[in-house]
Amino acid sequence: MSRIAAPMVGGMVSSTVLTLAVIPAIYALVKRWRLKRNLEN
Repeated sequence: MSRIAAPMVGGMVSSTVLTLAVIPAIYALVKRWRLKRNLEN
C-alpha cells in the first residue's frame, strides 16, 4: 500500500463506523433522555 492509500482507507473505515454505529447510538441516548425528561414533567 502506498503512503497515501493507507490513511485514505483508514478514513473510509472510520467514517463508516461513525455513520453506522456512533451516530445512531448518540441519537438513541438523546431520544431516551428527552423521553425521560418529558415523563417527569
